[in-house]
Amino acid sequence: MDKLQIIKTVASAVVGYGTGMVVTGFIKNNTSPEKAHEVVAIASAGMVMGSMVSKATKKHTDAMIDDAVETVVKIKNLWNKKTKKTEETEEVITEETPTIEGEIVAEETE
Repeated sequence: MDKLQIIKTVASAVVGYGTGMVVTGFIKNNTSPEKAHEVVAIASAGMVMGSMVSKATKKHTDAMIDDAVETVVKIKNLWNKKTKKTEETEEVITEETPTIEGEIVAEETE
């Protein structure tokens, strides 16, 4: 399992747990079962609803993490490209324009 998959799994577990708590709290606060079959039906429905919502939040969380990783990779690539270009520019300047006591002197062509 690579690092990205571990991050996704941990984030999804945390979000899924929180989602389950929200769904359970919502059901407890909005239902008042009086008979055993009502308790079983409400608990079963709560588990299914929690599972459905957790599946959706996992998909969304994974997509958010993928977007964040893509953004970081783009920034890193831009940074590396800028650094490489700067290094190439410095090499060109050093090779093509000799200096005398810190001053740039144009090369004479015959």
